[in-house]
Amino acid sequence: MKKNKLNIALVHPLLDMYGGAERQILNLLDELIKKGHNVTLYTYFYDEKNCYPNLVKKLKKNIVSVSDHSSIFLKQKYLSVFFPFFFYKIYKKMKKGHLIINCHNPPSYFSAFLYKKINTKAKIFWMFNELSPWHRFPLRNWWKLNKLFFYPIKLIYLYTERKIVESVDNIIVLDRKNKKIVKDTFNRDSIVVHTGFEKKEVDKEIKNKIIDRYKLKNKKVILTVSKLEPLKRIDDFIRSFLKLKNKNVIGIIGGSGSELNNLKKLIKKLNLSERIIFTGSLSEDELAALYEISYIFVFPAVKQTWGLAPVEAMSYGKPAVISSDAGVSEIIKNKENGFIFEAKSVSSLVKNINYLLNNKKMYEKISKNARDTVFKELSWEKYSQNILEIFARN
Repeated sequence: MKKNKLNIALVHPLLDMYGGAERQILNLLDELIKKGHNVTLYTYFYDEKNCYPNLVKKLKKNIVSVSDHSSIFLKQKYLSVFFPFFFYKIYKKMKKGHLIINCHNPPSYFSAFLYKKINTKAKIFWMFNELSPWHRFPLRNWWKLNKLFFYPIKLIYLYTERKIVESVDNIIVLDRKNKKIVKDTFNRDSIVVHTGFEKKEVDKEIKNKIIDRYKLKNKKVILTVSKLEPLKRIDDFIRSFLKLKNKNVIGIIGGSGSELNNLKKLIKKLNLSERIIFTGSLSEDELAALYEISYIFVFPAVKQTWGLAPVEAMSYGKPAVISSDAGVSEIIKNKENGFIFEAKSVSSLVKNINYLLNNKKMYEKISKNARDTVFKELSWEKYSQNILEIFARN
């Protein structure tokens, strides 16, 4: 690959948070640069403080943004509503000469489509991480209240999206679940490439501060980390504590999102305020410390494509209890390197947690196998190499 230097454009809507998709594209950029390729990452806005600051600082000269400041309109739902404006702006920033356009989260494919119209030799590779919010908007209250306004926009968006996806040269997905979604939604085949991960060294001072702050000494911590959104099913995680009678077990919920207030109300209603802790958004160092502090990691999401947090937890030797409706479950061999529970079933979740809490030999076996699995099968270098091989075949 080094002999054939490629001119690659990566496109992603925003780099403004600690998220799996953001880590994925930044690490891909890093690895492609290491391999000697000419790579530029285009985005509407990047937040150097709140989106993997060490990576962003390192890669800053290869990142081109449209705006240098954030605003209320720089949110996924607004980008999807006003996508022609935002992604035309990104397209206008794109340099000439890119032969490969690797677009990630929607609607970044709009910029890639415009670029290919002018630069016909360019090939578009869509890294499909999730469907556009327009496929989910009917679930939202503000959609119901503004249906007359949003429905025509939705029709325009979905029609445009279908035309763009028809022009994409290849679609890449992270798991078989995504592969099925792409086939069902767009009638297109796709190629599965598992993402990488990075185990960060734990800062002992930060670890001790977290233990002291939340009074975790001699406690068994059950951790979950995600965006706090309805499909993450954090309410299932919370309800499981009604059936976990061991008072030495503490639940920690890392992350922020639209469901935060509802989840806090649920905890208060169920009288679980003494047993479950919200941390809010976490820095990389804080997250690494929590992975090491935790005893079990829980991932209850449904309709979830892949899921980086369970992989990271496994790298610290933490058994992961994962929903059967999460894409990352495909790397789990039940009761060998982790546990898969029935999605949306609190009783199934509790059963698996209790099994680990009460079976030390099984815990030690899962801990070792979990760590071995991710270090053997997953890395950012392998991920980038697999992506490059797909580029090269076209």
